[in-house]
Amino acid sequence: MAKPVSFCTCTDTKCPYNPINHDQGCTPCIAKNLRESEIPTCFFNKIDHPKPTGSWHYEDFAALVQAAKNEAPDDAPKKLEVIINEVDSID
Repeated sequence: MAKPVSFCTCTDTKCPYNPINHDQGCTPCIAKNLRESEIPTCFFNKIDHPKPTGSWHYEDFAALVQAAKNEAPDDAPKKLEVIINEVDSID
């Protein structure tokens, strides 16, 4: 089955919620993450910084953002604006 979500960056193709394993797009993944108070992998993957924790919970994403922000170059706000614009343009 072809991956129905072209922007999905999840590499866990064994996960039953990965869009490559069904035709329901991101809905199963988002539902699972909401149930477990987690953030989808694609959000973590978008931040170009090593993940400082071992889990995928809200706090782990906040720690990643903070770690990336603390080590961010001067052009980080501009890069964040580009990311936001990319996300806004997704249909």
